[in-house]
Amino acid sequence: MFLTSSTTGNWLLLAIVAMIAAHSWHLYRQGRWMMLDPLNAFWAGILLCYVQQPMLASDIFISWHNEDIFVKTLFATLTGLVFVVLSYEMNWGGSIARIIPQPPARLNSEKLLIAAWSIIALGLAGYSYIINLSGGLDQWLSVGRGGTDYDKVQGYWPMLIDALPAGVFLLLFRSSAHRVSRLGSVLAYIAVALMWWWFLYLGTRSRIINLTILVLAALYLPKRRNPNFALALGIFVALQVIVDFQAAYRGNFTGLSFNMGSIDKGEMWRTILPGVLGGDRQDKRAQVSQGAEFNCAMAVMELVPQKVPYNYGYGFLELLTRPIPRAIWPNKRYPHLESVQGVLFEGHLSDSINPNVRNEELLMGPSFGFVGHWYYVGGFVGLVLGALMTGTLLRMIREFYNVGERGEGTMITYPFLVSIGFLEASATPLYWVYNLPFVLLPFFVMFYFCREEGIQARLRATSR
Repeated sequence: MFLTSSTTGNWLLLAIVAMIAAHSWHLYRQGRWMMLDPLNAFWAGILLCYVQQPMLASDIFISWHNEDIFVKTLFATLTGLVFVVLSYEMNWGGSIARIIPQPPARLNSEKLLIAAWSIIALGLAGYSYIINLSGGLDQWLSVGRGGTDYDKVQGYWPMLIDALPAGVFLLLFRSSAHRVSRLGSVLAYIAVALMWWWFLYLGTRSRIINLTILVLAALYLPKRRNPNFALALGIFVALQVIVDFQAAYRGNFTGLSFNMGSIDKGEMWRTILPGVLGGDRQDKRAQVSQGAEFNCAMAVMELVPQKVPYNYGYGFLELLTRPIPRAIWPNKRYPHLESVQGVLFEGHLSDSINPNVRNEELLMGPSFGFVGHWYYVGGFVGLVLGALMTGTLLRMIREFYNVGERGEGTMITYPFLVSIGFLEASATPLYWVYNLPFVLLPFFVMFYFCREEGIQARLRATSR
């Protein structure tokens, strides 16, 4: 078969794709399918990391390990996905969602505008902080992806930069959900375009994906409908091309320019386009690295527990240690980094020392993704338990929206939870816990400030 160089691997890949398609069709037939479902974001991450990557470079991955490990990794992927679907359908997450307090249902339009610009100001303050500490704007822009001096940047202040797209999203949501002037709508779209260009320039793939989700949510959640299928498919393909472009060339992006003159255009299009649109498989294969998510999962399968012991979830202790400032705990422990050092070292996945850790040398490297992370915790048992938790989490987020579907506070909060699905598949599961509170905290303050109560809110509710 043409998918990979492994016959068994081909059947496993087909089974993975068939299961995703069958469950999506099942939801559609029941009227439960929704484009902005965290489960769909999870499927997107799985397709990119555990389907596309092995299809693209199966022989490379096998040469780095062996065919048995390749097949074992695909089997582990299929096993995990089965239990994700089972726990999603069991609706344990729905029971949890129904006890979560809902945000205010109605928000004042004028106050919402003030809140949006205030949150944007927080994001700009975060960028100002890291740029000034890193030698100023010219020096910061002279380095691809931004020349942040992490030795000088301290504490949680840099996380304020995540407030910037949140504020831009509020501007667009307000223009979609409320009656605003033409000028207000134009300013909202200009802000979105500038934000999208900024993330493209920074080469930050996760942020440009998240921003796209936020834009779709701002436009379609108030209308309570899905984008049509052709648009959804076009957005998925476009994002794939864009993130491939960023991955291949983001080192060139300096001085507020993409420096396209130094890029071979023919090679660029062959590298970033899918095969059906003229992309070249060989050029794409040249971009495959040891840090590819599928290779990380294969490294875990090969080394754990034969050469590296299970970490038994030791990394989750980061939830306790991370909030403690280094000023209080100079020899602070980093359980998450410590828990993955064995595979990073033995699998030759990284040779970069984390500059933020001063008490010992700890490698920083690629994320192991859904399969690699949970298998590292406890083999197939750890993978099954992690999959059950993942399906429950994704259903909980979806049911949180279902419970408060007509509430503006829910429409605003929900999009920031949808991308958790993609992160659970392609990044470090649960790692979003450290950043999400900094994004949502300004919203909680905003909800208190903008909420409408009493008869005015009821009149607005009945007029819809």
